[in-house]
Amino acid sequence: MDNGLILEVKNLRTYFTTEGKIKKVVDGLSLSIKKGKVMGLVGVSGTGKSVIGMSILNLISKPGQIVGGEVLFKGKDLLKLHERDLQRIRGSDLTLVSQDPYTSMDPLYTVGNQLVEVIRAHEAVSKKEAKEKAIELLTIVGIPDPERRMLNFPHQFSGGMQQRIVIAMAIASNPSLIILDDPTRSLDVTIQAQILSVLSQLQLRINTTMLLISASVQVVAQFADDVMAIFRGRCMEVGPKQSVFKAPCHPYTRSLFEAVPSIEGERVNRLKGLDVLHEENYAEGCVFYTYCNRAQEKCVEVSPDLVQVGENHFCACHF
Repeated sequence: MDNGLILEVKNLRTYFTTEGKIKKVVDGLSLSIKKGKVMGLVGVSGTGKSVIGMSILNLISKPGQIVGGEVLFKGKDLLKLHERDLQRIRGSDLTLVSQDPYTSMDPLYTVGNQLVEVIRAHEAVSKKEAKEKAIELLTIVGIPDPERRMLNFPHQFSGGMQQRIVIAMAIASNPSLIILDDPTRSLDVTIQAQILSVLSQLQLRINTTMLLISASVQVVAQFADDVMAIFRGRCMEVGPKQSVFKAPCHPYTRSLFEAVPSIEGERVNRLKGLDVLHEENYAEGCVFYTYCNRAQEKCVEVSPDLVQVGENHFCACHF
């Protein structure tokens, strides 16, 4: 793709219809990721981040529907491909690491069998060669005594170890892009740090492009190159991590940062009242105006465009 882009999403819209009401879970979102970079999507729970990831993979099912936009992966629009062609891409050149690693594995088969199956599904190798690669992958993601642990079943691993195994499966085919859907959400802080360390080492080692979806500002701050703040399926602010974190422009982005726990005392802003999952208000204006202490009449009536506020740094705010 032009300018080294692996992924370019244009005006993506994914709506869910429940009880006759339309919820615009992803509403006109655009983003792009260059080869070898990590883009972090951050936002409060229920604001459409995971649906963005599933929409990119074209895995939305009823009552959801992708109603518009383009998802260009290496120049091909994934939303227009036949399912057979999509299956060749998913799991090989474009992979997913989900929030719950246990549901990504079959409890009836050993970890080794599952890894070997993944490898042989994408490479013309013998079972012995696939087993050797599986052991190598487990070593890369930090599973101790990998040859022995190949014989274990998923339930015999801790949550952190399960996530390492799922990451090993995701990189088995040397993908160009990995979507990480809140991979540390169910883990304690210590294990989170270990998983992020594994991902950072992998990113340096194999130069894989990654889309990191997380509700944690700290996780995104540690791992991403670029940051996009998501609220109700729209981009509120996007730019290089250093720029966005040093000078957050949008009131929503600042609220996310203020909600981070501090060793010096309580959080300044707990983001109370952001019940975005059940919000029915889809006005023409800014989707954040009901929560914003700077909102004016224009915010209610006119949706703000993304305006450049720095080098590659954009903000969707009238003020």
